Parts: sequence; structure tokens; C-alpha cells
Amino acid sequence: MDVPWQDSLAEEVPLTAGTASARVAPGRGALVTGLAFGEQEVLFLDHATLVDPKANVRGGIPILFPNAGPLPAQRFVETGTELLQHGFVRRYPWEVKARQPNALSLHFTPTPATAAHYPFMYNLDLDVTLSANALRLTLTIANRDQRPLPVASGWHPYFAVPHALKSQIASAMLGPTWARITDDEEFTFAVPFTAPCDIALPAGPRLWLRASPEHSILQMWSLPGHDFVCFEPFVGPNNTLNDPHQRLNIPPGQTRTLWIEIASATE
Repeated sequence: MDVPWQDSLAEEVPLTAGTASARVAPGRGALVTGLAFGEQEVLFLDHATLVDPKANVRGGIPILFPNAGPLPAQRFVETGTELLQHGFVRRYPWEVKARQPNALSLHFTPTPATAAHYPFMYNLDLDVTLSANALRLTLTIANRDQRPLPVASGWHPYFAVPHALKSQIASAMLGPTWARITDDEEFTFAVPFTAPCDIALPAGPRLWLRASPEHSILQMWSLPGHDFVCFEPFVGPNNTLNDPHQRLNIPPGQTRTLWIEIASATE
């Protein structure tokens, strides 16, 4: 983590709506750490990484900003600066602006440390909203700079799947692609994300994964022996931030709203 550690950074804020529940850790990058519909937990979380100041949290729904995936040599060509894989906002505390039983509003302002990697002026606002059947995250990006703001962001949900059951995941939208999901070795691949993705988790709920239309690909990743499979809506493939024609370029003074939703198939 890039800030001095305090135990309070790992504190989780509970949200409830009907029989649905969620948790958010504002101090750990505004990370959604848990989501359950009834008694069925949807997300994987390695709690040891949540309370480890030296670790990026593994699990939940990390926000990937300004880049999803790695850049070659970790280099943002336009500014000549270093950007690590998946950007940096997941490694910084967010400010809680408002709280309701089923919703949380958070704010991120860049610092001199983040500007050294991404030298632009902007604000980020995240609204986490839980209903009885769905969780929606809405990220509002405000460009306060005099230049277009380059963005190739994404989301990184870790879905809870026992490692021995990965091959039993099913999806009508993705069809035979699921043959590539096994626990034999690490896998990472992407498919076009042009419609809501249905996901039937083995021994778990049936879900819909949706995202705003700016997200053109769905990246999938897992490690052998680990009880998760990640389904990650990205604005574009790796290195999109270095492609002015493929990334989002938010004009000065304007905002862009991006979102992701995980819903129970019973909605």
C-alpha cells in the first residue's frame, strides 16, 4: 500500500437491501469486499491480504484506473511515466462522502504521489448501490485538466468458485469458451463483451454480469489451486491506455460515467 498503514484502513462498511448484503473497504481502494444474495456469497476474498499493508488485496471488486492490465515496460508513453498493472487507485484510501443502509458514496482526489505516475487533474466519485437483487458500482470521472483525460479503466471481480469445480462454470453467452477454464494451470484470455454475460457458478447462484458500453472486452483469469475465477470488464485490451484511438479521451471540463452490475438471475 502506498500510504502509512492504520488498522482502520481495513475496516469494512456493511450494506443491506432485503436479503442481499455487501461490504466495502473505503481505506483499501474503495474495494467491495463481499456480496451475498441470501446466504450465497458471490465474491472471493483473501482476508489476509486485506489486512496486510504490503499486499494488493486479492479478492472483491478492485477498481482498475487509469489502466486495466499491464503496459509494456510499465510505461505510459504519452507522459513518459511509470504505471503499474491495473493502475493505482486500488492502493489508496477513498473518502466516504455519504452513507445509507444500502448505499455508499466515495471520493478520490489525486495526490502528488499519484500525479508522479499520472500527471493529470481529475476527480473520481464512486457510488455503490445495493438492491435486493443487484449490486451496481458507478464511477464518475471528472476531467479538471486543460487536456483530454486518457482512460482505459476496468473492473476486476473475483467470483467465488471452488478450484476443483472451475470446469463446471456455465454460460450461454460464452458457450464453448468455458472449455478454457480449468484448474490445471493459470489462464488468462479475453472475449468481446457486447451483451450481458450470464454466469452459473457451481454450488452457487446464477448471475448476470453487466457493464456500461465503454467496456469492450471481458477478461478472464484464475490461478490453479485458488478458489476464484475473475470476470473483468475492460475498456480495451492490455496497453489500450497507450492507444489514443482505442482508449477513452474525456474532454477538458467534462465527465464520464462508467458502471458495472452484478445481479441475481432471479431479478
